[in-house]
Amino acid sequence: MNGNDRGAARTSRWGVWPPVLLAIVCMTVVFTWVDLMPRVESDFFFSRADPQLRAMQELERRFPSPEQLIVRVEAPDIAAPEYRSAVARLTASLAGLPGISGANSIATEDAERSPLWRRLLLNPDGRSTNIIVQAVEPDPGALTRHIEGVIAEYQSPDLRIVVSGVPYIIELIRRSLVRDLVVFSTAAFVLFGLAVGLVYRNRYVVLGTATACLTACAVTLILTELLDIKIGLLTANIAVIVFVLTLSHIVFLTSNWKALLAALPADRGRLGNGDPVREAVSLTLGPSFWSMLTTLLGFLSLLIATARPLRELGLAGALGALTAIAVAYTVYPTFFIATLKL
Repeated sequence: MNGNDRGAARTSRWGVWPPVLLAIVCMTVVFTWVDLMPRVESDFFFSRADPQLRAMQELERRFPSPEQLIVRVEAPDIAAPEYRSAVARLTASLAGLPGISGANSIATEDAERSPLWRRLLLNPDGRSTNIIVQAVEPDPGALTRHIEGVIAEYQSPDLRIVVSGVPYIIELIRRSLVRDLVVFSTAAFVLFGLAVGLVYRNRYVVLGTATACLTACAVTLILTELLDIKIGLLTANIAVIVFVLTLSHIVFLTSNWKALLAALPADRGRLGNGDPVREAVSLTLGPSFWSMLTTLLGFLSLLIATARPLRELGLAGALGALTAIAVAYTVYPTFFIATLKL
């Protein structure tokens, strides 16, 4: 390699940094501006036009009432004075929490004589009773944290406490979505990064794969935020979906590029202009487009669904499919140039 070739190689390798900086900027925008907190609502899987949902909303409008939580308190002997004393203290602690308007239990109501409270507070198993909690806190996260703090204080081997109710379940689903978002995104990035490194053994290919996949994920999340598509029950893993869609284009593009590069010294004339990067893009773009189109149509078919989460997944997935192929064929080929031994 003469001096001019070495200079060209250094120039081509410096050329990989603009895409890397673009990925960093996009990821910065995502973490500072995009709302990554999953949104889960009590009617998240119903169409707004569903007649039963509308009837329920009309009843709630005409007869407003607070959300209810059921706290099940189990012990070996629920007739013991110690159990009733613990239930009384727990009821008072729950009733005093922010966002709680009241709490009913065997300590506040005569469940033995009242048919209503007997059915609500006494469980058929004879080993537990219920505490009915009325919640007015609009934020399920804050409400759940307050309740969990009280439960942790009273929980013991002889006093098993379980909580249920719409606000509480919504918060648990949201936490699970956050955990899945972090775990699956990190696992996809690490595992696929290691796989690409072991297969191709080229640091520029690995860097290009990571840069292209992260850029596609970040751009998709930015576009969904602009279109007011929030992270929800089905779109929580949209970043992983886009990551895999982008990687599928990259795998075939890299394979064709390496095959053309291997043939370059032996039969340069067969490659036309002798540019393996351009030839690899030209060879792979057609099949990639048709593959993308089938994925795009699959996501677009979800737009006819009545459930809002399905429509949101369809639109977010369609954006991700288009972004994946665009980034794979504009950002990633830049890193091929840096690997050429001129």
